[in-house]
Amino acid sequence: MFFLDKGGLIKFTEIDVLTEEEMIEVKNKTIFSDAKKLSGDAYDQWLKLRDIFNGKRTVYDKNGNVIIPPKKWVYQVTIDNIDPRLKKWLLSKGMTEVREGK
Repeated sequence: MFFLDKGGLIKFTEIDVLTEEEMIEVKNKTIFSDAKKLSGDAYDQWLKLRDIFNGKRTVYDKNGNVIIPPKKWVYQVTIDNIDPRLKKWLLSKGMTEVREGK
């Protein structure tokens, strides 16, 4: 997906799954089994997706059409034992749902 940054430059961000109903970010790192909150690249990506979900960034598909933010924003972690502190942090920051496992 493409969006314009504050300087008007076209930037790209990856959205793993996007439907009319859900925007899903999929992560498969084991670091989430012992993390209180996101950091580094995972946090930077999360910030971009948060702004897209909240309508603060207008995003476009490859044909230049505006993409309307979906109703749900889901964080899918493919491990079964996500740290409960991380899950609580994600939900407190505006995630609609946190899913665990494959």
